[in-house]
Amino acid sequence: MNILGKLCVLLYGAGSIFCLIVGMTVYTQPMDFAPLVGGDGKKAVARVEVSIARTNELIRSNYRAHSRWSQEYDEVVKQEVDQINRRLYYLGQLELVRTGKLDGKPVSPAVQKLSMDDTTRLLLIDKPTGRTPWMVGPGPMDFAEPQAVYLDGLEQAKVAIKAAVIEKKELLDQHEKFGGEINGTEMPVVSKGFRRRIKEQERIEEDADAERVYLEDFVTNRRADAELYVKRRDAVQASIEQLTEYNKKKFGTAGN
Repeated sequence: MNILGKLCVLLYGAGSIFCLIVGMTVYTQPMDFAPLVGGDGKKAVARVEVSIARTNELIRSNYRAHSRWSQEYDEVVKQEVDQINRRLYYLGQLELVRTGKLDGKPVSPAVQKLSMDDTTRLLLIDKPTGRTPWMVGPGPMDFAEPQAVYLDGLEQAKVAIKAAVIEKKELLDQHEKFGGEINGTEMPVVSKGFRRRIKEQERIEEDADAERVYLEDFVTNRRADAELYVKRRDAVQASIEQLTEYNKKKFGTAGN
């Protein structure tokens, strides 16, 4: 009896909870039944009739949409195919402008003018090549080159600029070195330089010339005295020789 009583209580509690849930659902979600007669005395339309009318309207709209889709299908397919062809055409033209090749084959001139249909205002895609070349100069062969050519030129210019910068740096270093040798340096090593040494040599030359001018009179006088001495010596020697010769003739012996 104890187990049976507990089971009855449990079933009773579960039924009570179920009834509570149903009651709360009915209270919170009431059924909006349409009345047979409205407040103005006219018969109200049932919700089923409204739903049927709405469904019929959607069916008619679906028929109209299907008819329109059937009519426009061919045009849509044509536009889709045209879009694919245009994408392929644009990819080929981009490759031609960038590399100068179309499908791996070189084309010259690579950059060509695009043609437009005057009626549709769309680009003509019937001629991938053979169009009028794009000119960049007045000459007959001044065609626009593909992008790869200009990129290669930029790379070569970069290399040339880098080499010129290195060469310029070397020239500046040599200029600084030769400038130090010419004008002299204070740091890190003290150097007189060629100009200072030249000035010192010029100063020495000026001092030597002044000394020469100062000593010129003394040298001239000394030279004149030396020449006079030599003349007198030669005259005395000649006199001695004459006396010696005279003694030989007179006495037969050499005189003192």
